[in-house]
Amino acid sequence: MVQLQQTLGVWPTLYDSMKTPVTVDVLEAGLILAVVMLAFCFLIILPGIRGRERIYCSIRVAVSLFLGACIILCNWGQYWETDQVHVTTQYKAFTNQTIEGTVGIRIGLRNVNITLKGDPENQIGERINYNERFWWSFPWHQGRIGFGPFAAEVSQEFREAQYKGLPYPILWVAEYFTFDGEGIRWGRNYRGAGFYTHIMEWTAFCCWIIANILFFMNPRLGAYMTMIMGGFMLVGNILWASIRNFNDLVIPFDNHEVGPVELEPHYGWCFWLNMVAGK
Repeated sequence: MVQLQQTLGVWPTLYDSMKTPVTVDVLEAGLILAVVMLAFCFLIILPGIRGRERIYCSIRVAVSLFLGACIILCNWGQYWETDQVHVTTQYKAFTNQTIEGTVGIRIGLRNVNITLKGDPENQIGERINYNERFWWSFPWHQGRIGFGPFAAEVSQEFREAQYKGLPYPILWVAEYFTFDGEGIRWGRNYRGAGFYTHIMEWTAFCCWIIANILFFMNPRLGAYMTMIMGGFMLVGNILWASIRNFNDLVIPFDNHEVGPVELEPHYGWCFWLNMVAGK
C-alpha cells in the first residue's frame, strides 16, 4: 500500500480541526425562525379573509403568536440571569500568562453558559473566544457529592472541562456551581428553580394550545384559558425568584485598571419578558 502511494504520489491528507467560536444560539434561532414561518403562513392566507373579520383575526393571531413565542423563548432561552465583567486574569492553570478580556455568564432553566472573549481577541499567540455550556438538566436529579459517575451533571462536566484544559476564568466560574454544602449550593438552587419553572412554562404552553383551539369555538373560553396561561407564567417567575438562590452569587475577579470587580448575575430579558407576557 505504501509502495503504491509512493508511485502515484498520493498521500492521505490530515488537517487540524477548525475550531470556531459559537456566535449564535442555534436552538434559540430555530425557535424564532419557526415563529416567523408561522407568521408568514398567516400573511399568505390573510387576503382571503374579508371585512372587519380580517382585522380581528389579525389581532388574535398576532397576540397568540407573540405569547407562544414568549413561552418557548423563555423556556429554552439562556437569559434568565446574566452579567459580564472586564477582567485581567491568569489564562490557564500552571502558567503565568495573563490576559485581558470579558467574562460573561448567562443562566437558563437547564444550564449555565460561560463566555470568555479576549480584548483584543488575539493575544499570546492565539484567538481567545470561548463559549462553554454546563448542564444540570440531563437528568434533573442532584446526584452525589463529588465528580464521579454518579455526581451531578454539572460536576461531571466541570471535571471534564478541567481535563480538557479550558481557560482558568471559565473553570473559576463553573466551579461555583459544583459547591454543595454549608449553605453554599448555587448549582443545586438554580437546578431546582429551573426544574419547577420549566414545568410552569410547559403547562403554560399547553394552555396556549388549548386557548387557540377554544378561540375557534368560543372566544370567551379562549380568553379565560389565556388568563390561566398567564397565571402559570407568573407562577414560573415567582418560583424562579424564590428558589434560585438564598445567598447571592458573587464571583470576584481582578481588573488592573479599576481593581477588584465582581461577576454578579441579575435578572435577564427572559425573566422580564416572561413576566410581561404573563401579565
